[in-house]
Amino acid sequence: MNLTDVLIFLGVGIVVFLIFREIVMWYWKINEIVSNQRVTNELLEEQNELLEANNEILSQFVEDFMKK
Repeated sequence: MNLTDVLIFLGVGIVVFLIFREIVMWYWKINEIVSNQRVTNELLEEQNELLEANNEILSQFVEDFMKK
């Protein structure tokens, strides 16, 4: 085998790998799962921000209540 044959073999192998990888990702719905996890992470971050804001308001309320 000369260098050209090796390069063609590697090129074909990479293309076959990428096609097979995309089929596996589609079959197991990995792309959809990753997308759903991203949305879940965004919602959890928003929830944490709201909880922090709620805790600040509640602690301020308690402080005001204790001063009276």
